[in-house]
Amino acid sequence: MRNKFSLIIILITALLLIVGVFFSDGVDSIKEAFKSIEPKYFLIMISTMILYWLSQAMINMELAHNQGQRVSPLQSIKTYMIGEFFSAITPMSTGGQPAQAIYMTSIGIPAGIASSILGIQLFFYHIARLILAFGLTFMHYEFFYNSGYAFTIFLIIGLVLNSALAFFMLLAALRPNLIKKLVNKIFQLLEKLKILKNVENKAEERREKLNRGVDDFYNSIRQFGGQKPSLFLLIIMQNIISLIYFYGVTHYIFMSFGLELPNIWMSLACVCTVQMISAYVPLPGGSFGAEGIFYLMFSQILPKGAPIFLILLIWRLLTYYFTIIASFPFTLTIKNKNSKGGNNEKD
Repeated sequence: MRNKFSLIIILITALLLIVGVFFSDGVDSIKEAFKSIEPKYFLIMISTMILYWLSQAMINMELAHNQGQRVSPLQSIKTYMIGEFFSAITPMSTGGQPAQAIYMTSIGIPAGIASSILGIQLFFYHIARLILAFGLTFMHYEFFYNSGYAFTIFLIIGLVLNSALAFFMLLAALRPNLIKKLVNKIFQLLEKLKILKNVENKAEERREKLNRGVDDFYNSIRQFGGQKPSLFLLIIMQNIISLIYFYGVTHYIFMSFGLELPNIWMSLACVCTVQMISAYVPLPGGSFGAEGIFYLMFSQILPKGAPIFLILLIWRLLTYYFTIIASFPFTLTIKNKNSKGGNNEKD
């Protein structure tokens, strides 16, 4: 049922984008826009996306090797792409890590170490995104915080939520029992306010899931205890560079249309903001939220008459739908493993 819901949301979003392009720009304008695009930019965009995937996969491999696990580059790529697919089709990317953990255990990595590797990478990926969001938006403070645009409130909410999550993750690493008590109190309050269903089985299931999540993350941090701070700084820097690859795809889309933005850092700041905010939209791929924030932000800085809906469609096709298509074949690895019942893989 959930898979059908996700598929419906993805298809509706794509359909609305296509309809928006036709009604806003018209068929003739679309034809002219595509004629003006230099083919080399499509190759650059796709190459940049692949660089992003590879750099993320290599970070996972580095963390695995740090934990004494022999993981090949191909296995690391498979692990990452499996996570990309299930993250893309589940609300708030919740399906990515469980699917990755299943594959990692199937190639001989103990479940605890697999969770440790994924938990550490999630933490540092989040920190890197937060650093970029603060740094890039404050480079253009007047536009993001002092211009009176509607997206400012969403940006501030996104920064607050991301900062709160980073704080909670850090606290979970240091004081896991405190986090359990605090979040359980929040759940109880939400149940009293009827925001969450106060059903005994559901409430107990939520608490057990929370406790397992906190314990897994705490154990992840403990597994990496005693590491040099330079390793953590290196992982953060690698994630920052990787994210710049990802955010840079959008700038090449603008270049392909011959559009000039104030500077590349403004473009990266806008995309970083879009991704950060849409991560909290409870629909697959942040659907509707990602498109809405993208339009709100870039409609303010793109030249008048720019084919904003067409740009939005191409951006979504490259950064979201292309990811689903490219990562799907890797998920067949999990299916084949389960059907054969094997636990070993040789690449």
